[in-house]
Amino acid sequence: VYKSQAWIMPALMLAGGAVTVAAYRKKPNETINKEGASGDVTSLGLTMKMGSVLLAFWLGLLFLVLLIVGVSSSVWAPIKWFKTFYMSGSLIFGGGQVLLPLLLDEMTAKSCEDCDPWMTEDQFFAGLAAAQSMPGPLFNISAYLGAVIAHNAGYVPFFGTIVCWIALFGPGIMLIFGILPFWGWLRTKILYKRALPGINAAAVGLIGTAVFRMLFKARDSSPFPNFSCSIMVLGYTCVQFLKI
Repeated sequence: VYKSQAWIMPALMLAGGAVTVAAYRKKPNETINKEGASGDVTSLGLTMKMGSVLLAFWLGLLFLVLLIVGVSSSVWAPIKWFKTFYMSGSLIFGGGQVLLPLLLDEMTAKSCEDCDPWMTEDQFFAGLAAAQSMPGPLFNISAYLGAVIAHNAGYVPFFGTIVCWIALFGPGIMLIFGILPFWGWLRTKILYKRALPGINAAAVGLIGTAVFRMLFKARDSSPFPNFSCSIMVLGYTCVQFLKI
């Protein structure tokens, strides 16, 4: 059973890393290539101190929005949107496809018995189709989702686009620039090298489960489920094998 709670994803990747660390524990330490492996990448735009500040800001903001939404049921709606997208952007590893089931559940679930969901499944899949048909990262779906959420809640759609787009892209940008100053040091560590294959394998598994979960969801919402699946198989065949 695929669980889409946000904490499941980093937990699975940490578990994957732990597996390969344990599996490779008896292997001799890899010979570290000194060329480009240590001191030559000490900073890419930021010092280690500035990177630490940026990482602390990312983590502090994450805890702050979780705390605000968690302790108050009457918090301003845009803060709830920001919290959902910021948390998703902070905990996802492996690409936008891993993010989709989590966002689908968040967008279409009722927060209370008398509350309406932020959007319908049809609206979500329409945005997904539009995002997939255009160039750029899949995270750009946040602009569409934000506009729909804001429109359904009675706000200006562009305001929702700004809030959700910044919330989803912000964590990744902060993590990239915050971690890069430490990258030259980190990639020389044996523990990291041994954990990375397991982390990557777990991320690939999450992408696979996300694909099938979205497939079944889209099939259930289609008025012609078998025909929709046939289009999916035909499209995959054309792209993967016929190179069309």
